[in-house]
Amino acid sequence: MLISVIGTGGYKPTTYQFGGKQAESSPYVIKAIKELFSPDKIFVLMTKEAEEKHKSDLEQVCEFEMIPIQTGKNERELWDMFQAVAEKVPENETLIIDVTHGFRSQPMLLLAIAVYLQVMKNVKIAHILYGAYDAKDDNGVSPIFDLKPFLDLISWSFATDNFLKKGDATLLSELLSNIHNQAYKSKNDYSPKGLDGIGKTLAELSEAFAVVRPQEVLDLASQLPRKIEKAYSDIDNLSEAKPFKSLLDKITEKFDKFSFNGSFFSEEGMRAQAKIIKFCLDTEQYQQAATLSRELIVTKTCAILKFDMIENRGEAEKQLNGAAINENPFLQMTEQSKKFVSIWRNLGNIRNDINHAGMRKNPMSATSLIEQIEKLCGEVVELVSVPTTPNS
Repeated sequence: MLISVIGTGGYKPTTYQFGGKQAESSPYVIKAIKELFSPDKIFVLMTKEAEEKHKSDLEQVCEFEMIPIQTGKNERELWDMFQAVAEKVPENETLIIDVTHGFRSQPMLLLAIAVYLQVMKNVKIAHILYGAYDAKDDNGVSPIFDLKPFLDLISWSFATDNFLKKGDATLLSELLSNIHNQAYKSKNDYSPKGLDGIGKTLAELSEAFAVVRPQEVLDLASQLPRKIEKAYSDIDNLSEAKPFKSLLDKITEKFDKFSFNGSFFSEEGMRAQAKIIKFCLDTEQYQQAATLSRELIVTKTCAILKFDMIENRGEAEKQLNGAAINENPFLQMTEQSKKFVSIWRNLGNIRNDINHAGMRKNPMSATSLIEQIEKLCGEVVELVSVPTTPNS
């Protein structure tokens, strides 16, 4: 399906070209697009003035359905134009948008419609075309530019922002995989080597955050620098991936802090886990932050009591539970352990409130729950920065 727009200009014939193929000479880029892209339906936006000047001539060269619009001299008319176009496009449609003869805000409006349709109707935007009449070559041939990469830049930005702010790399992984696969299908001279790999790593990283797998988070984060370095070659050779280059720096900056080569249960490893908690808080993954905070307290307790970090976790929890109800003062020998016991007591109540979905007496409101998680988990992050003092 093609959505185009005609103004009131006096269009002159030219030979339009796209991807090495030329259309017959015509004053109407719509005719050229029909020849070069073969859309099954064509809709053309026209004001009353444009209809009077061009409709009859355009009907001689291609079949189309007119979408009557106002000139857009106020916001109401712009919204009416938006609605008129959006209603014509069915769900799951593949759409080409032509902005060549867009007037005033019309190209911007069509771009907004494209973003809206992608989200609301699962529409695939195949191309956003602009026939550059004045950019003729020596043979008088005018190129048609595809501006869709600028729409993709919006998608790149949104996907990266969603990952950095929400910890969800689904959209980012899909974009990278799509470019990787498309490059192979198009049989270009260059075959990508790293885009799909980094996409999968980022998806695995967000999954590891979602189900609280800190060991996997740290392992995957340590792989990122190598994967990112490999992806740079693809970005330099594939124009579709170029928007990702500047965004990679943001990702690198965010996850460099998780990279370390020591033991998971070492002091450095526990500080790295504290950084994961901070990331979960920053990305509003509150349940994950609470879960990992409790486990980190258990890990710290094992270090204090010189317990095995895996085999004796149950015993460490018993010590914490006893200290929390003042039955066992064993852990209250240091100020650090006293603070851990206090946090443990309160986190236990929060854990129960979350796990029982609030179906208990006097459940906390969502707002109160989040406030408590931010406070207590923040205290855990601060305490873990202090070296462990084992009980003697």
